[in-house]
Order: sequence, then structure tokens, then C-alpha cells
Amino acid sequence: MVSIDPKVLKHLMHMQPALYWLDSDPLEPESRPALVEEIEADLCIVGAGYTGLWTALIAKERDPKRHVVILEAKETGAGASGRNGGFCNQSLTHGFINGYNRFKEEMEIVERLGRENFRAIEKTIKKYKIDCGWERTGELKVATKPWEVEELRREAELRNSYGDEVEVLSAEEIRAYLLRVIADERNSIEAFNESQLAEAKRILDKTGEGAFFWMTHIAAQLALLSASQINQIPTNVDMELRGSATAEDVVKVVVQV
Repeated sequence: MVSIDPKVLKHLMHMQPALYWLDSDPLEPESRPALVEEIEADLCIVGAGYTGLWTALIAKERDPKRHVVILEAKETGAGASGRNGGFCNQSLTHGFINGYNRFKEEMEIVERLGRENFRAIEKTIKKYKIDCGWERTGELKVATKPWEVEELRREAELRNSYGDEVEVLSAEEIRAYLLRVIADERNSIEAFNESQLAEAKRILDKTGEGAFFWMTHIAAQLALLSASQINQIPTNVDMELRGSATAEDVVKVVVQV
């Protein structure tokens, strides 16, 4: 049996498998009663995740008089739908290359359906004024090693041949893009002083094409650090810094510049 530090167990004892985003949302609707009798419906959908809910929505759009019932064993969004990472992309195969390696002959159709699905999601969000912070921002994939650069070029050519719109950027263009992100007015640029902006530019200059990867990694480490300090559970970075890690320390450890 695996031995677990009692200190860790102490901080886990009150945890429960709950949906944080739903349980903390003041706009969460009241729970529906459990089904305890026989009912009739024109359409019965099993599962109240994104697929089930959207199916019900489309069914009602096509025929408002249609009686639609959704059955859910737990609660709406109890699975992956309630644990969304805050992003949405058009790939139906968890990445183009993953799909291409498995469904090469069908990829043209798969990519077309993915684009249609993505546009439909956006259209539905706007139509029903769903307040989810939707932004069509595109995606950025970077090479962190020299040999990955040519792989990205080949992937871009292949994806464009299937109707996608992929552009290959140089290291300079990546740096310029990230600096624009930092300077975006929605980031409250006033919160950054000149020395902080200069340090950000220095990191971008040093890390080159891996800049976006490092910035993402830093954000992840900072999130882990915050959680560990709240719960008094040390992370690898925190242990390396002997329990005195700050945001600046994490940046220095994660990005060796």
C-alpha cells in the first residue's frame, strides 16, 4: 500500500468530488427533481453534457412544439463539460496530426466538419447571448527545439491543403505577438512598471521560439505555487527554493535566463 504523508492527508480530508464552477456560481439554476415516474416525450436525450444540451436546443429550434426530455444520472455538466479548461478549438481528433495518423483518408471531411462545428458553436453563443467570454483568438503552437521547426512547417502545409488557415511565424514575429499580448489594454498595462515590461522583453528575447511555451509553463507553476502555499503542500519548485518561493523566484527557476 502506498504511504501518504499524514500532513497531506490532513489537507485532503475535507475535499469532495464537486464541480467547483457550478457550486460557486450564484447564477446556478435550481436542481430539477429526480425522475420517479413514467413520462412521454417526442425526443429523449441521455446525458446533459454539451452534446446532449446542444442536441436538445437544435431539436427545439427546428420544432418549438416538440417535447424534449434530457435524462442525466448526476447533474448537468457532471463530466468533462463542467471541467472545461476555458478554451474551444475546431479539432475533432485532439489535434490535427493525431487525427491524420489515424484517419488519413477521412481527414478532409473531418477537418471540414470541425470548422463547421466551431462556427456553429460561435453562432449559437451569440444568438442566445451566452455569457461565457467567447473570443475567436486563434491558436499558437511553437517549437521549443530546432528540429521541431521543420515539423511545424510540414504540418502547416498539410493542414492548409485540407482547408485550414495556418501561418508559419518567425521567432521575431512570435516575440512581437507576445509583446502585443502583454501590452493589451485588457491586461491593465498600468499594473506593469517599466522594469517589469523590460524584464518580460528580456525573457522573450532569450527564449526565442519557446517564449510562449515558457510563459505558459510559468503561469502553471505560479498556479501550483499558490495552491501549495494555501494548502501548505510543497511543490517541486517550492522545495527547490526551500519553502520561500515567490512569483519572481519561480520565473527564475523555470526560465534559466
